[in-house]
This record gives sequence, C-alpha cells and structure tokens, in this order.
Amino acid sequence: AGFAALLVASSTFAAVELLAGDRDVRPVAAAVAGGVFGAAAAVALAMGDALWPRFAAVGDLAELDRLR
Repeated sequence: AGFAALLVASSTFAAVELLAGDRDVRPVAAAVAGGVFGAAAAVALAMGDALWPRFAAVGDLAELDRLR
C-alpha cells in the first residue's frame, strides 16, 4: 500500500512538471505530490484497518485447523 501511494505521488510530481513546461514549478509539484501521497496513504491505512479483522479471523481459523 505504501509503495502504491509513493508511485501515485511520484507520477503526480512528474505530471505537474510536464504540464508546466519550461517554468520551474518543482516546489508546487512537490506540494501537490505530497498532498496526493498523504491522501493515498490515508486511504491505504483506512482500507487496512477495515480489512485487518477479516485477515486476522482467517488466520485464527487456519491456526485452529492446524491444532486439531
């Protein structure tokens, strides 16, 4: 999830620089990419929190089967 957020942020940074052409917009591109990274990371964390109990329950069932 973290890698995906980093990939989205770096792609956003590159896209902002390409759209700017010759103008030096690295600070703006960095700010936009940082915001995108923060949003993507927040979504990834929320998804992880929502899915973790399901994964934990599956792991517990597998452990119970193993112990039988």
